[in-house]
Amino acid sequence: MLPEDDALTGFPKVVNIRPDFPADKAVLHVQAETTFLKLDADLTEAWSLVSTDGIDPQQLHLLAKNGIRAGTMDAAAVSQFYTKLPRTGGTKTQTIGVGREPVIFETTPTTERSFEMQALLGLDRDELLRLPAGRTQLLLDVVIDGTKVTMGVTPHHHWMEPSLRPKSPHEKAMEGRMFKEISFDVTMTGDRFLVLGLMRDPTPLEQKQPQVQGAPVTQNAEQPPAPVPTPAPAQVPSPAQPMRPAHLNFGELLFTGQRADKPLQLLCIIRVPPQGELFGDQLARPER
Repeated sequence: MLPEDDALTGFPKVVNIRPDFPADKAVLHVQAETTFLKLDADLTEAWSLVSTDGIDPQQLHLLAKNGIRAGTMDAAAVSQFYTKLPRTGGTKTQTIGVGREPVIFETTPTTERSFEMQALLGLDRDELLRLPAGRTQLLLDVVIDGTKVTMGVTPHHHWMEPSLRPKSPHEKAMEGRMFKEISFDVTMTGDRFLVLGLMRDPTPLEQKQPQVQGAPVTQNAEQPPAPVPTPAPAQVPSPAQPMRPAHLNFGELLFTGQRADKPLQLLCIIRVPPQGELFGDQLARPER
C-alpha cells in the first residue's frame, strides 16, 4: 500500500497537450473539441439532447459504472446543445490524425504520483487497481466503410516500461495498460457526434423499483415491519471542496481537472468529418 502522503490527491492540472502523431502517416482525421466547465455545473438540459443511438446498452452501463457518460447526437442538435451549457471556461479544438493503428486522445496531463483506482471491469469484477505515475487517456480507432463510420474507444493508462531492446515510437506510445474490458464501439453513420463526459451519479442507470410514498411494503410474515427512518437532509458539496470518493475512477481521471485552483469537469465532442472535405477521394482507411 502507498503511504498516505504518496497517494494522488486533488485534481490533475489541465494543460493543452496535443497528441504526437506524425502527420505524414495519417490516413484520416478526427476533430475533437473539449469544453471546460465548473465541476458542480448542472448539465442535465444539455445531456437531454444526447441519445444512446449507436452504442451497445451493456457497454453504456459499464461505462457509467466507471464514471464515464457517453452518447451521440446529430449535427442539428449541436448548436442547441451548446446553448444549454452553463458558462464555460473555454474550449480547446484539435485535429487528430488517425493511421492504421489506434491513436491517442488526451484530455488530462500526466499524474506525478502512483495512485489507486476503483474500476468495474465486468459484472463481477469490481477491482481496486494500483497504477504507477502516468497519463490516463483514450485510444481512438476509426474505420470508414462507405457511409458507415465506426469508432472504437479504449481507456488506456500510459507509463514508460523499461526495456533493453529499442522500441518504435508507436510501441512507446502504447505502453502501459489498455482496459479493453470497458472498450466500446460507436456507430457514427452520417454526420453524428460522439459526446463524452463525467458521470456524476451512476445510480440512475440501476434498475430500481420506484417507491411510491404511502404504498404498503411487502415483508415476511415472521418479521414485523421495520420502522421507516427519517431521511437525513442531503449534503451539497461546496464548489471549493467537492466531495470525492475514496478512490478515483476512470471518469474522474479522464474528465476532471483544475485551473487556477478551481475544480473543473471536461466535456468532449468528437466528430469524424467527411474525409472528402480534407483529402478528396483518398481511401479513408487502408486494409490492415
